[in-house]
Amino acid sequence: MPVGNRLSKARVCRRQHELAQLKDEYSRALEAIQTEVDIAVRELRTSYMEIDAKSLALAAAAEVNTIQQRWMRSMDGGGSASLNLESLLRAMERVTEAEREYTTSILTYNLASVNLKRANGTLLQSENVSVNRSCENGCQLMQLNKGDSYGVAPTLPLETIDSEFAIPANVEAVAPAAPSTDH
Repeated sequence: MPVGNRLSKARVCRRQHELAQLKDEYSRALEAIQTEVDIAVRELRTSYMEIDAKSLALAAAAEVNTIQQRWMRSMDGGGSASLNLESLLRAMERVTEAEREYTTSILTYNLASVNLKRANGTLLQSENVSVNRSCENGCQLMQLNKGDSYGVAPTLPLETIDSEFAIPANVEAVAPAAPSTDH
């Protein structure tokens, strides 16, 4: 009979050490996930604010109609059409740039939304993708199937990040609703 049962005690000690390492690894993984979700939430909020700002810039650039009417009147009245035409072209250029920036901000918002869904682990569900796993000839297979979503506008489902921040349900991707700002 072994003196003091040293082998068993050594095994228990080693298992406890392995368990402590696994717990530490698990804690680090949870912290990394929480950080990733926090970053995704911040990106979503920032991109929403950018959409709002670009929307206002787009509305301000809509002065084209006023300048175009002035140009038409100057053409009828024989005024300085070239100055008005130049103003009209500059205004149209500003509108085009504002539209491009607005579209870019919508794209950024949609990418941030996808990133948030990915960080939350809900991307496949929100896109109606099912995962089928099988084993064939000793090889594990994984097949992804996309459900039918033809003719449906993209929407953002309700996904609560925490009690203080939520993305409203059924908000079209091109016209996002304002997320709560008190975090």
